[in-house]
Amino acid sequence: SLVMVPWRSSPSAGMRRRSKRWQRDSTVTGTLFTSVVANRNFTCSGGSSSVFNKALKAALELDVFTGIADGANTALTLARRAEASARGMRILCDYLAVLGLLTKTADRYALTPDSQAFLNKKSPAYVGTAVDFLLSPPQVDPFQDVAAAVRHGGAVTGQGVIAPAHPVWVTFARAMAPLMALPAELLADVLARRLVHAKERKQ
Repeated sequence: SLVMVPWRSSPSAGMRRRSKRWQRDSTVTGTLFTSVVANRNFTCSGGSSSVFNKALKAALELDVFTGIADGANTALTLARRAEASARGMRILCDYLAVLGLLTKTADRYALTPDSQAFLNKKSPAYVGTAVDFLLSPPQVDPFQDVAAAVRHGGAVTGQGVIAPAHPVWVTFARAMAPLMALPAELLADVLARRLVHAKERKQ
């Protein structure tokens, strides 16, 4: 899937020995960047990754995950909150439940640990803004006719996103920043500790 890219920190053996916090840091970072998509076979359990991407984008646009976190946990209450059809909301939420991003008991939905952490806008680990770039038209449209791109040997029209000063990269900077917030924080912590160790060795 295009949605989230798995990433895990890999400190050197020496650095791991110098800090007992590395195991925790690696686990936290790996959890954040290991996509909930990558751990599931959507071909067998809910459709193609393309269908999933569009459903996830719709759910984020309609505030489904944040709505459930706020207590709007039925199709009707979510639909009212989003000014949408209750039937359409039920179908979308049922699909998200099949994929494992929601759970359903009777007519009530609940977030999973993954969706609570990463798809609820009120979570400090929210990464939903990534779809603004990853599923933006400049990123998705070139794949609508792959045969034409193969015949042409590249972008069918113009230079695509590699054109000078393409505005999609402004979207990239804004949308993808949350994905790097935790690694940046962990890296700053590592560098600070290494500086302390270096000073201690000089004394």
